[in-house]
Amino acid sequence: LVPGLTATISSIGAVEYDVLGIYDFDETGAGTTVALGELYINGVLEGTRGAIFEVVAVNDRATVSQQWHGTATNGDVFELRARKTINVGTVLARTVNSTLGLRIYQ
Repeated sequence: LVPGLTATISSIGAVEYDVLGIYDFDETGAGTTVALGELYINGVLEGTRGAIFEVVAVNDRATVSQQWHGTATNGDVFELRARKTINVGTVLARTVNSTLGLRIYQ
C-alpha cells in the first residue's frame, strides 16, 4: 500500500469509475528489477494492468502512471499498491509525487 493513496466511495447504487494512479518510483542499490503499481478494490487486485517501471541503472527514478475503468458500489475501497517483481535492490513509491485520482459518475 502506498501510504495516503486510499479512497472510499459513497454512492447510491452502482457507479462507474475512472482511476488514475501516478507512482513516483525510486530505486536505490544495485540490480535490475521491475517496479509495478497496481489498483486494489476491497483488497482484491483489479485486472492485470499496472504501471510498470523497468529499473536498469543504479539509483534510478521515474514517475509512471496507469488508468483503470470499471464499476463500483457504495463503500468500495480503492487502494494503490506498489511492489517490485524481482527481489534486487530497494524500490520505494515516494508519496510526495504519487497520486490517486478517482472520478465517479452514474
